Amino acid sequence: YFLCLIAIALSSRLFSIEKEQKMDALLFTRESTISLAIGRSKISAICLTVTQLYLLANLALILIKVFTTGLSGMGSQVQIEYVFSIYPMNFFMATFWHLFVGWISIVFVTILAGWINLLTINTTTSFAISTVAIFIPLILGKILGETQGPISKLIGILPINNLNFIKNIRSLPFFDFLGISLSSVTLGLIIGILFFIISFIALPSLFKDRLKK
Repeated sequence: YFLCLIAIALSSRLFSIEKEQKMDALLFTRESTISLAIGRSKISAICLTVTQLYLLANLALILIKVFTTGLSGMGSQVQIEYVFSIYPMNFFMATFWHLFVGWISIVFVTILAGWINLLTINTTTSFAISTVAIFIPLILGKILGETQGPISKLIGILPINNLNFIKNIRSLPFFDFLGISLSSVTLGLIIGILFFIISFIALPSLFKDRLKK
C-alpha cells in the first residue's frame, strides 16, 4: 500500500502544478488543442510512471517466490498452498493474474487522485482528500473481509481492494452482471478499465475548461 501513497502524491500535483507555478495563464493563451494534448500527456505520463514503479516493486517479490518454490513449484496448482481457491491456476498463472489485477487497481488509484486534484487545484488539499477517499475503502475491506452484507459486497467490487493476492485467487462469483456470474475481483477489474477509458477522454477536456476559469 506504500505504492498507493506514492501514486496519490504524484497525482496530487497532476493538474494543480500550473496554477501553483503561475503557468496557467500562459497555457490559457495557447490553442485549445494544445491544452488537450497536454492533458492527455499528463495522464499518460503519470500512468506510465506508476506502472514502472509497480512492476519494479513486484519484480522483487516474484523473484523471491521463484527462488523459494523453484520453477517446478511455480507450475504447481495454487490449491497446494491455498486450498480455498476454486480456480484451476498454477502459481505462474495466479501471479500474472494478480499482477494484472493489481496494475489496474493502482492505475485506478492514480486516476482517482487526478480527478480530485483537478477539482481542488491544490496539492495539499488534493493529497489529504485522496488519501482519505482511497484508504477508507482499503481499511473497510480489511475489516469486513468477505462477509456477505451489502456494504461488504459494495466495498469488495472497488478496484482499490484488488491489491491482495489471496483475495484475487479466492474471490467467489456472487454478482450477476448481464446474466454472467462474476467474482468481485472480475467486476472490480471491469470497473477499473471503464473508469480509465472514461477518464482518459474526459479529464483533458475538463483540464482545458479549468484553464479558462
